[in-house]
Amino acid sequence: MPSERVQRRIDRLLDQAEEAVDALDWERVREVASAVLVVDPENEDATSFVQMADYSLGGSQLPGSSTETTDAPVEASVSDQPSSFANGRYEVTGFLGEGGKKKVYLVHDKTLDRDVAFGLIKAEGLDEASRQRITREAQAMARLGDNPNIMPIFDLGEENGQPFMVGPLMGGGLSETFGSPIAGHPRKSGTIWVTPSQGPDFKAPADGALKVFKGEDAGDSWRAVTTGLPQEKAYLTPMREAMAVDDADPIGVYVGVKTGTLFGSSDEGEIWQTIAPTLPPILSVEAAII
Repeated sequence: MPSERVQRRIDRLLDQAEEAVDALDWERVREVASAVLVVDPENEDATSFVQMADYSLGGSQLPGSSTETTDAPVEASVSDQPSSFANGRYEVTGFLGEGGKKKVYLVHDKTLDRDVAFGLIKAEGLDEASRQRITREAQAMARLGDNPNIMPIFDLGEENGQPFMVGPLMGGGLSETFGSPIAGHPRKSGTIWVTPSQGPDFKAPADGALKVFKGEDAGDSWRAVTTGLPQEKAYLTPMREAMAVDDADPIGVYVGVKTGTLFGSSDEGEIWQTIAPTLPPILSVEAAII
């Protein structure tokens, strides 16, 4: 069984594979998923991603597929699926997908009589600090209300020790998986950074100016920080897992974009600089003091 450190790396790679699937970048899907299989050969998610990539790139039949169908696999998956969450409030009507960090279900909110996406976060390797960070970031997103550039949060809680978030569905019954990167201060619970994007299809900063918004009152108010960030024709796409903070004093804040540029700030997000300009597409960022 992989160590906690390796498992965290596996989870990051699976998130990157999931983002690559959304972008239909099958070469990237296969590359990242294959890296997971090197250290965890029996990882079911990575195996599925590789099969999807091979099928899409080569047009071959998916391994294990057949023109004949049986009812047994369907019955098994249905039996494993929970029927409801939060003491029956959210009635499960379908399964939307699974990534490295969470499973997402299509549920019906019986209290408000609407269909929503229920994200059940995996508890493996999740310590108390991680739980608090998830709560802080979700609370900050919820305070943004109906901001069109931030995915709204409808509800937040725990189900048998696993954190969950409830959010909207996109057209066709899919969950809103893009989101905007957001990070919370590890010691100051009210300090949060977010990099919003706009546009229903092509996600990019408003007016081609990359901004990091800093809030120091748990999301009640925000201040745009631009020093050191590109402000002209900067149609850059920061993915939802592409922002992180370290544990220095003052802390460092980092954000990456899909074109492969990593930006960083060593003074808690006040002044930014380009750390690496020509990396591969950045889908996830994690920071640590070495």
